[in-house]
Amino acid sequence: MRFDWLARWWDYLWNVSVEDLLMLIAPRKSDRVLDVGGGTGLLASALQPLVKEIVVLDASEGMVREAKKKRVKAIRGWAEDLPFPSKTFDVVTCTDAFHHFHDQNAAVREIKRVLKRGGRLVMEEINPASFRGRWIMFFEWFTGYGSTFRTPARLKELLERNGFRVALVHPGRWVYHLRAQNL
Repeated sequence: MRFDWLARWWDYLWNVSVEDLLMLIAPRKSDRVLDVGGGTGLLASALQPLVKEIVVLDASEGMVREAKKKRVKAIRGWAEDLPFPSKTFDVVTCTDAFHHFHDQNAAVREIKRVLKRGGRLVMEEINPASFRGRWIMFFEWFTGYGSTFRTPARLKELLERNGFRVALVHPGRWVYHLRAQNL
């Protein structure tokens, strides 16, 4: 898997603002949370004491192994075919992962399927319009990752077309955050 070689160092390379994400998620003690493309479990380990259940799903065995070291429930799987019953989760998170999904439409449909009605979706994505975002796009193209980056407007449109109400798009310098509700 293409991220297995990065798994050991990922937490040091990717400076995700966990505090910003926690504010957007607004976790409740009763929440069941799925972190799609959750990698090493960095966000999940912060959420774990705040929610009823957190599950990391990632396609990389190396990332899943690192998440388990944090004592986070983690399984290997793909966003386009989530191995959970319908309406299982109150919250789905997806940070720095959506652009890696091969079939983004299928991934959105699967996220909607496993998310309860009224459930919250919180995403962090690289903004391809930013300078740093363009460099990351070039790197991923050059290394053959086959990523598809979406601007905030294009991601919002995809989610709304699939039955989400996008409540917030928070632009950052090179990443943006999005919060949506499953209708």
